[in-house]
Amino acid sequence: VNVRGQLELTIRELKETLFNEEYVYIQLMNEIEVYVELEEFLELKPVRDFGTNLKNMMKEVLESIDASWVNSIEATPSRSLAVALTGGGSELPMVKSLAEGSIRVNGKDVPVVRSRQFPNWLRELDENLESDYPRIAVSLGGARKRLIQNEGQAAITGGDVPRPPVLGGYYQKGV
Repeated sequence: VNVRGQLELTIRELKETLFNEEYVYIQLMNEIEVYVELEEFLELKPVRDFGTNLKNMMKEVLESIDASWVNSIEATPSRSLAVALTGGGSELPMVKSLAEGSIRVNGKDVPVVRSRQFPNWLRELDENLESDYPRIAVSLGGARKRLIQNEGQAAITGGDVPRPPVLGGYYQKGV
């Protein structure tokens, strides 16, 4: 019980050490010493399964979007899907792999690349935010003034809709 309690209190720091230093050494209260290398940890089945599940979820999300977006990627300058990795876990190997190579979506291979880790517009505003950016990126992006207005109109719509959508429902003619 004491050993488990000790591990539960320090698990976050131990994980950070493992990923930052590529190994972690722990001396437990019962005098047992534990040494774990990152490479060994990444080969564990539950860790590999976690990475696979992340990729599967990404594919599932992308396949739920209208298929026309896949063709629109070819019109982008990089001809690939830019993936923004944010949050405290954005530097984990299994997360970083989401922005490498390609992903098969609706039968088509879509090249993926990692978007810039620290955007130029923010560097111009305050370069001191770079170390905090991975944890606050989503909030900053949502709060950025006139993000959509400054970029202009979308070049493609979901499914290249040829006419305005018609709302369904029960209509009643007034008297």
